Amino acid sequence: MVNLKVGKDPLRDFNKKIPEIIKRFERLAKLAKKKSHSGEKYLKTPKGLKGGKMDVYSVIETFGVECPAIQHALKKLLFPGKRGKNETLADLDEARDAITRAIELEQGRRE
Repeated sequence: MVNLKVGKDPLRDFNKKIPEIIKRFERLAKLAKKKSHSGEKYLKTPKGLKGGKMDVYSVIETFGVECPAIQHALKKLLFPGKRGKNETLADLDEARDAITRAIELEQGRRE
């Protein structure tokens, strides 16, 4: 398991872990090819890496998240309270609001 404890600069700390995360991800992808399992659909090859580093936009692109409300929620959930703007609870509240809006948008698409 990758230790994602953050220090003074959470993004730098996270980016230092990216090579290890990618290696583990690649190993899991190889195992998935050998042995099918229910979580196989969650194994993706990272897209949008810059210098081997991944940001929230790389995650969004890799997993094909098209809904802007879900994209916003993901940004809030990946680093709640760690980006220097909001406290954790404020980020979680904003993520919840974005998910609520995503549900409304999806319901509108189905009408």
